[in-house]
Amino acid sequence: MESNISTVAFRSNLYPVEKSFYEDSTFRSKIHDPFSLEILKKQYALTSLQKKEYECASVHCAYAAKNDYPWGTIRDHRGHEQVVCRCLNTKCSHFHSCRPDFDPSELAIHEENKRAQPAIFEFEEAARKKRVAEDGDAGAATKLFAGDNPEQKHAGESGSPTPTEKKPDQDDPFVVRKPVQPVPRPVEVKKIDFSSFKETTQDEIIEAEPAERSIVNAGPGTGKTWTLIEKIIHMINEEQAKAENILVLCFSRSAVEVVRNRLSDAAETGRIGYEWQDVDVLTFDSFSTYMLAWVQDNHNDLLPRHFLLEEYDYDQRIKTATSVFKKKKDMLADYEHIIVDEVQDLVGSRAELVLAMLKGIPDTCGFTILGDSCQALYDYMAEGDPAIMSSEEFYQDIFKSFPSANYYALTENHRQGDTFGQLTVPYRKAILTGSTQNRVSAASDLLAHIPRMPVKLTKFSRSDALRYIGQGESLGILTRTNGQALQISAWLQNADVPHALHRALGSPTLGDWISRIFCNYENESVDETSFVAKHLALFPEAGYEMARLRWIALVSTQRGESRNRYEVADLLKGLLRNTREPMLYESGTGSRHSITVSNIHRAKGKEFDSVIVIDDVIEAMADPDTEDLLEHKVCYVALTRPKKKIERAEISKKDKQIYITRNDDQSKRCAKAGGFKRYISHFEVGSDTDLDLRSFAAENKLQQYIRQNVHPGMRLKLLKCPEGTKPYVGYRIVLEDNEKFVLGYTSKSFARELEKAIQHIKNMNCSVYYEVYPRVFCDVYVHNIITCVSGMPPVPAGAKTFGDVSIWSGITITGFAAVDKDTY
Repeated sequence: MESNISTVAFRSNLYPVEKSFYEDSTFRSKIHDPFSLEILKKQYALTSLQKKEYECASVHCAYAAKNDYPWGTIRDHRGHEQVVCRCLNTKCSHFHSCRPDFDPSELAIHEENKRAQPAIFEFEEAARKKRVAEDGDAGAATKLFAGDNPEQKHAGESGSPTPTEKKPDQDDPFVVRKPVQPVPRPVEVKKIDFSSFKETTQDEIIEAEPAERSIVNAGPGTGKTWTLIEKIIHMINEEQAKAENILVLCFSRSAVEVVRNRLSDAAETGRIGYEWQDVDVLTFDSFSTYMLAWVQDNHNDLLPRHFLLEEYDYDQRIKTATSVFKKKKDMLADYEHIIVDEVQDLVGSRAELVLAMLKGIPDTCGFTILGDSCQALYDYMAEGDPAIMSSEEFYQDIFKSFPSANYYALTENHRQGDTFGQLTVPYRKAILTGSTQNRVSAASDLLAHIPRMPVKLTKFSRSDALRYIGQGESLGILTRTNGQALQISAWLQNADVPHALHRALGSPTLGDWISRIFCNYENESVDETSFVAKHLALFPEAGYEMARLRWIALVSTQRGESRNRYEVADLLKGLLRNTREPMLYESGTGSRHSITVSNIHRAKGKEFDSVIVIDDVIEAMADPDTEDLLEHKVCYVALTRPKKKIERAEISKKDKQIYITRNDDQSKRCAKAGGFKRYISHFEVGSDTDLDLRSFAAENKLQQYIRQNVHPGMRLKLLKCPEGTKPYVGYRIVLEDNEKFVLGYTSKSFARELEKAIQHIKNMNCSVYYEVYPRVFCDVYVHNIITCVSGMPPVPAGAKTFGDVSIWSGITITGFAAVDKDTY
């Protein structure tokens, strides 16, 4: 502090007015006084910098000192103007997040200025009184901006000037004349629909400034994900956007993983710095959980009374997050840009969440929402229920709320460039804007070009599979319903064909590696060295790099707190509140299967080298008596998944007769009838609410068996519990070859949904008696080994406890569970 060099650089803030104040937008852009901005805001469009200045100055910081407005505008060394915080309240708990650039020497300068302030204040007060006496108060300035000078009479008050007035010479250059106020024109409301989208290039979307708002409609293979990645890179590299101020919302953990992997690849090649890791890439579920955990710690008054995060499922968390955004509009004030992917899938609570977020962000924050209205498959969830927002209603709300946004369309298909890829172009156009006849005609053309597969799926063998995946390629077997996917998975299981089954959407489950490490961990704290050593001992084939990446994913739950050693209890609490990394949901060594069985809804956003699609998906669309617009969209998704080849698979009429019941949460459950609807013959199992997770930790011996002996694909049975042993009809989960070894139990939710399926098949409205429930379900499989974490009592006897948090191993199950009529 010995230097005599001033920290203040003086520059002129006088700018010439070219024409007049009202016509000179350049002059108006130089105004930075917040009180004048308040006036300008009512009649003129503020620049992005002025909007930021106005936003920061309009609300006093609750943590700043009295009369201290810490925000101000600076020009950095590159000549860029930006609004920054210069708060010096170092005792504030938010200080380090607001002032990461803080230099302790600022405090000494501040003390120096305080000693000079009394004289400065006296001078300023005297000057202010003089101005008021000569020019009037701020109200007069307001009228001057508004063009209403009280000293001048309005037209019509008097026919001529008074004797003491002199009419100014209109040609006198030294006379300042009152500008003519323009007559406001009626604002024309711009009507937006899908024909308003402008065909453009990826570069135009990528290079739009961070404050701009863009809605992108793009077909499959047009490079939505590539555009998303390149936009993030451009904003950080060229627009100086901070990585931590960019939010990306995706539907699935796999989509999150794709975004993060591509950003990581860009960093490896030097196209972006490693600050990309600060970009928030989250699913809607994870974002809501993370946000609510923060609100619970900082603004508990915004939450329902007696709110407990762990007791809320993901749909409830999303609804609660939406209510918070509506109450507190500045929740996202720190973000510069928000990207939402696959918006055509937004229905119900997720649609309302995104709308509440986008409507609440400040003008300085832009957004890019990407989707394909031709792939909007989830509107069935809103059918017959006006309380559930459909994707069409979501789009209409976007059109109405943001008429000035950029509306872009990407049309060039980079995935399917061959003749078949060109055939999907007229089909897409027919779906978006065509008639029934157009859609049927386009579907018929496609049907003629798709061959049948040479073997039936009921007899699909390992050698048949190698014809599709022999060269390290991928195969997707796509079905119309989840029940069909489960049925095909059972056939493949019986033929010993390795594959992955994409189940219906549900809450994510933590990977088994977490419980395998900590359930046998003796210390209360852990560091990277001990974690990696434990991981290598349990998963030697995964290698050192995988162990280290999983450690990084685990400590990411600690909200940026970097320590050499962590309490295990803190890490487990982080898993309940802030699981942002997809790797936390990964099981085993993270290996992937070459064959995937999935319903078409779950295959959206994925691509395969070859695709086998159930034939009725396309055949029904070529029939004018059965075609349906929503079903055309489902068919279109299936046709645009393959990169090289697509075939049709024939399934018998009997295998197609699957009943679907809709549950209270709008999810669906598949079932089949036997004996001319006399009994239920098959029932879909595998929902995340089907199991009593605590039952897997009934004792230590059971926990050890699950971790050491149970594996994905293991065959199970469900045996009905004796009547009266539970307040609902429960089932024991047992090994197929050892019915006496009980792994766990089904839940009350499972009993309720099974009852609905039975009522639907038997067309009955009364309660189902115990005797009507099947005695045994077969064709049930272990889907995954998972980690269960809880901070709520009671603690299961076989769980491992750290502090007030418990952890244990569990399983998920799957299958189109079969019932033999003789088992009733």
